[in-house]
Amino acid sequence: MPTHAWAFVVLAAAGAPLAGCGNACVDLATTICDCSPTTAEQTACHNGVETQKLAQNANKAQLERCQELKDTCTCEALGARDLAACGLARDSGLPPPEQSSSR
Repeated sequence: MPTHAWAFVVLAAAGAPLAGCGNACVDLATTICDCSPTTAEQTACHNGVETQKLAQNANKAQLERCQELKDTCTCEALGARDLAACGLARDSGLPPPEQSSSR
């Protein structure tokens, strides 16, 4: 999976609030984007993050987990395929997104 696709996984799993500078999950996704190997991939990733954060809402637990992951998520970790360092492994401790119950 391309690096920029991982940023979308973080935002989908953690949810990014509607507006928000200083949001830990958006910051984490941005870090992942910055690890993309080419400028074109980085730009596409950042554009996708902007689009995704308009559609998501993070709860407190998700934001706290993203904040913790910001300390371990590096380009080196991604390059070594240490996906858990960025919250991208199945058992990353990132709470699932809240489900809307509209029927």
